[in-house]
Amino acid sequence: MCIRDRYMGIILLLVNPKNRGTNKDALYRELKRITYKEAGIPSQFVNTEKLFDKKTGKTSLSVCSKIILQMNAKVGGSLWQIIRPQQLPPHTMLIGTDVFHKIGARKQSCVGFCATLDPNFTKYYSTIRMQNTGEEVMPTVGKLVEAALRAYLAKNKQLPSLIIFYRDGVADNQINSIIKVEIDSIKQGFARVEPTYNPQFAHVVITKKINDRFFELGGGRDGGKYRNPTSGTLVCSEIVSDNFDFFICAQNVTQGTATPTRYNVVYNSTTLSAETFYLLTFQQCFNYYNWTGAIRTPACTQYAHKLGFLIGQTFQDQPHINLENTLFYL
Repeated sequence: MCIRDRYMGIILLLVNPKNRGTNKDALYRELKRITYKEAGIPSQFVNTEKLFDKKTGKTSLSVCSKIILQMNAKVGGSLWQIIRPQQLPPHTMLIGTDVFHKIGARKQSCVGFCATLDPNFTKYYSTIRMQNTGEEVMPTVGKLVEAALRAYLAKNKQLPSLIIFYRDGVADNQINSIIKVEIDSIKQGFARVEPTYNPQFAHVVITKKINDRFFELGGGRDGGKYRNPTSGTLVCSEIVSDNFDFFICAQNVTQGTATPTRYNVVYNSTTLSAETFYLLTFQQCFNYYNWTGAIRTPACTQYAHKLGFLIGQTFQDQPHINLENTLFYL
């Protein structure tokens, strides 16, 4: 089935995994390769078993509504938008990157790259780059930044005056390599777009695999003494380093122990206050269209992770150019 309007079509494939001879995973990979690499059309793969409530056998309206919302986002619809911090200039670009690895399968690593194109941070330029297996540092990230800036210029008729770059998936022992290699590559990308182009720029390294845990006193489950921190909890003093770093627990965790996310601003030429960094980072955790609440990191990094994972797991090649300005990978 193909649903089409004057802007973008979408292919909807309904699959019943109980049918004999149906290899769901192989079918999924081939569908994505054909639609994303060859045809340049978003696609929605639906397991028909998930459409019905297991207890009642009736159609699950909540599942169907989520599928429809996801399809709407894939063809360019904006499901919601988050209020911007007032200190941000009108032409601000947020960039998120993540590198997907599948070392055991001897596949190349895949860089997922997503950059905002509008003032409300709802439209994205999305692309990937394949690199050596297991390589985390992105030596050619400047070329991705250059392409994103040209897309921004084509849409807005001017370049962003502020760029905040969120770099996900970096271990502590890799930060120096990131500073040395990636930031220099990004600055070279600025110069290739325009020799005199020198925007305000901040590079923020995100670390999720940490041992730090925070708790609030009182109100724990079953009368416990402690409870998980409230969504939006910020820790920016006492236990942080002398550099510009902070912890945010954006997600609302009701089961298990909440793990905060650490943000390390390793480069900053902006005039933004620390409070603006805190507020922007927290607010963007609510801007991911596959979840109606907060996630652990800003939406641009989760989109980059989703894109890198999809391409890295399937056809490992550049998607069709028609899809660059869509969230086709949701």
